[in-house]
Amino acid sequence: MAFPFFKKTTKRKKKQSVENYYKILNTRANASQLTIKQKYIEMVKMYPPETHPDEFQRIRQAYETLRDPVKRKEYDFLRKFGSKIEKLMDQAYYYFMIGNYDAAESNLQKALAIAPEMPPIYIIMANVALAKDNVQKFNEHFDLALQFTSEEDHLSVILIQAAMLIDSERCEEALKILDAAKGKYPDQAHNLNSTYLNAYMFLERYEEAWQLIPNMLPEPQDQTADDMHLYITWINLMIEAEKWDQWSLIQNKVRKLIKSVTDIEDREMMALAFIEEHDEYYQVARFREAEIFIDLACRTMPKDKNYTEKCRQTREMARFEKAFIRLQQDEDVIPLLSLYAFQWFFKDFFELEMMQTYREHLSEDFIRQMEQLDELIVEGIITLKKKYPVIYTRFKAQWDDMVTSRYSMLNREARRRLM
Repeated sequence: MAFPFFKKTTKRKKKQSVENYYKILNTRANASQLTIKQKYIEMVKMYPPETHPDEFQRIRQAYETLRDPVKRKEYDFLRKFGSKIEKLMDQAYYYFMIGNYDAAESNLQKALAIAPEMPPIYIIMANVALAKDNVQKFNEHFDLALQFTSEEDHLSVILIQAAMLIDSERCEEALKILDAAKGKYPDQAHNLNSTYLNAYMFLERYEEAWQLIPNMLPEPQDQTADDMHLYITWINLMIEAEKWDQWSLIQNKVRKLIKSVTDIEDREMMALAFIEEHDEYYQVARFREAEIFIDLACRTMPKDKNYTEKCRQTREMARFEKAFIRLQQDEDVIPLLSLYAFQWFFKDFFELEMMQTYREHLSEDFIRQMEQLDELIVEGIITLKKKYPVIYTRFKAQWDDMVTSRYSMLNREARRRLM
């Protein structure tokens, strides 16, 4: 019986927030990309993920948007409204975020009465319409947004429209919009790749996503620390598509990127991104995947003792995970011992429902029957001690207690066989 590992939840782009990303990073809207990067490092040091997880996520979300020139342009476009309607827009954002769509729409209508040719108002109205599951209105609002948008900003509006559809799990419709944009703006087709990638990943169309990556990678001489985000996506795609045979190729490229980055703040930024990926996998007990990212973090910041200790712990968990998978397939060990190892090891990672699901794979009747087989249990623990020292050592006290109690119930002949 295979261990029911959960797949990592696909990352979804968050809907536009009422918060000001520039304010979160303690900078201004005219800040350079370098300043944004420096402010991000500065804020993360003040609010590290280990002690301030909520604040860190807000900082991370802000940086993820502002670090990318295309995403930043879209974000700036959405916030491009005058002071006379700023309060109405802020109220509309607020009502939208708490799910009061009628109130949000009411404030947006008031804003339109003041500024009827302002595209961001129509875009937020489109988002409200989508939340109310009115796709027709959603498209109508975007048509009006495009009507009042300069030609040079049309692609930004289209990318926002596609992103909203992906957020609402209407990825096929998003792909149609992207295909039309590719035909209309062939010279800017490269700006569509990230959104295409998000849609393909959401739809689990991994082969199409895989084909996109090579076209998105920069030339080695043009690489910067920010390209690490694309490599992270590539690694996650490799994991989800189960293309483990490609890891040596990807690993080599990522290591070259790390080696090429000499600025300490850039290296800190890269390590933080690797750590975030590590933590997401670790929290759902996917230690093999977590080990990939903690290794990259340690390679990026080799003198950081916190990363070194985290790496040690993750490798230990990964070794247990590998041993546990082999144990499940070992016919020389009674399956009941796999159940015990699972319950002891994964209790801190899975909900009770998940633990119960694992028991149901064996069935309660089968478990009760196995629990009566004292000799097989003792024999299995002896085998486990020899073949799976990682599993035995971690729970030595439990295994030894079990051997002692079970062995005492065996007859002389059974004891002799086990000597």
